[in-house]
Amino acid sequence: MEFYTEKEFLDIVVQPTYRDLGIDGSSPFSLGEFQNTPFPQVDCGSDTNKQNLYDRLKKLQANVPYYKTMLNQPRKENVPRELFRQYIAMFDVNGKDIFDWIAVKNVEIHCPFTVSDVGQIALCDTPGLGSFVSDEVKNLAVKIGENIDAALMVKKISQKVDTRDTTLYTLLGYAFPELERKDWSYFILNNDNGSGEPERTEYETELREKRIICGSYPLIDCRQDETVRKEFDTILDGIAVNQQALDDTLYQARFQEVEKLVGEIQTLVEKARGLIKNLVVAGNPGLIVKMFNDCWGDVAVDISNIVEKCKDACGDENNEFTGKLKEIEEQEMNRIVADAKDAGTIKTIKRDGLPQWFADKQRELRIDLSMAFDTLDEGCESLFDKIRQDVVNILKKEGKLATVFDSEMSEESKNDANLWLKMLAEQIGENQNGGKIARSIGMFCKASYSFRGNMLHRVRKTFGVLDSSDTQSEHYSFSPGDTVDDVCDKLQMAYEKAVSECCKELRKLAQEPNNVRYAAIDSFADVCCGAMLLLQNVWERFYEQHAGEVWPETFSKFTDNSKLKQDWDNEIRKLETAAGLLK
Repeated sequence: MEFYTEKEFLDIVVQPTYRDLGIDGSSPFSLGEFQNTPFPQVDCGSDTNKQNLYDRLKKLQANVPYYKTMLNQPRKENVPRELFRQYIAMFDVNGKDIFDWIAVKNVEIHCPFTVSDVGQIALCDTPGLGSFVSDEVKNLAVKIGENIDAALMVKKISQKVDTRDTTLYTLLGYAFPELERKDWSYFILNNDNGSGEPERTEYETELREKRIICGSYPLIDCRQDETVRKEFDTILDGIAVNQQALDDTLYQARFQEVEKLVGEIQTLVEKARGLIKNLVVAGNPGLIVKMFNDCWGDVAVDISNIVEKCKDACGDENNEFTGKLKEIEEQEMNRIVADAKDAGTIKTIKRDGLPQWFADKQRELRIDLSMAFDTLDEGCESLFDKIRQDVVNILKKEGKLATVFDSEMSEESKNDANLWLKMLAEQIGENQNGGKIARSIGMFCKASYSFRGNMLHRVRKTFGVLDSSDTQSEHYSFSPGDTVDDVCDKLQMAYEKAVSECCKELRKLAQEPNNVRYAAIDSFADVCCGAMLLLQNVWERFYEQHAGEVWPETFSKFTDNSKLKQDWDNEIRKLETAAGLLK
């Protein structure tokens, strides 16, 4: 039994679904982001497949808490039979939903088979023909290709040919695209209604008209052991006769593809070598180093000044945070949370009863309260956006990198500090030993402080007055004999208490945005502007590659040749490595 890692789950299950729904630009980078980020609206119209995908995605998100502990688990061997259902079924024996199966990547159940001359037989259980999610079709086809030599499809002759049959037949085609499916597949018609040869022939004709072409279409009463055994022996004999020929065909097809690919790569390498000989690289490396040191010294000083300012602000309450918190507190303390005279309230109470309405209202208010504080993120986001913009301004002005990415960015995106830094990280990372700087820039881009990510778990305890199962709600819980006015008053008092206590706890965290900001800029400065010779050499190479954009009057011709030569060398090495692996 094999489980998805978190990355595999996102790459194989979640992100392809976002892609197929047309919202791949919003696909999450972590399980936490998937769990906590609302989906964009998707207009499914009358497309039932798209609607099924969307519903499936929402179900995956809603049940993350149930299956996330299963992700990243090591492969399980020798799982007891009585535990099978827990991992592969959507419902337990009582019909209750279970969710462990979502985290399961692959299950292989081994058992004895009565025909001794069969090496092994694999029964491939598909995840609902016609309701595959995104890339699951191809993933299943790979498993089929790895585990079987021949495919037997079995269907009752009393059932009509439908899309499930064509879907399964198409799936087999993905397993061995080099082979004709008729050479290794068999469609067994289970004679469950006493049909004869005319009915079998008619059914075969219909299958062939649907382009389901198999080696044979035998009619078998699968309730008769001896009949099944006899027909099975016939099929096994056919498989044995064809197997070597099929293996040879498959080997030749794949070997020819590999040979063709290697030849194409070698041709490209030779062409690349011929072109690179014509490059004339000229310049003054010593002058580049001097000019780099001059401007990079200014960059290091200015970024160090930002670090010192952020350090000085550590321990101080962040004004944006406290201002936004005060605004939220005033807004929520003045909110009327329940109105006994509201027509909708009266209608709901009549339908569900006062105790149930009270419990539902408590839950609703807990949700409302947590969502009210989400707007704290606005102040925190601006804090980190500003510091990133300050760094970009220094790199553009003192570092003279303002025009380096002009050809790759639109006018609007040039003002996006995060995008600019990501492009810088991508290009720096291509240099030898540039990975450390690239990672540091990436972490700086991701630095943040948010209510749900950093604060909610600390203040959630203050919501207890809105939960009848919590001792904090003792004076605010529903009591027999309470009127509608009574419970509305209790809800109002409980909500105001929760708001007050939550704000009190959040004020204790008012220093943290400044502290996190300092940690982010200080770590960035250590790696990107530190005095380590190795890292300085990475920046020098980057400036050498872009000298024409940094100092256009002096180095334009040199840079064109130098950058092109380096890119060309890198691509040639990649091609040669790939060709070597394929031989």
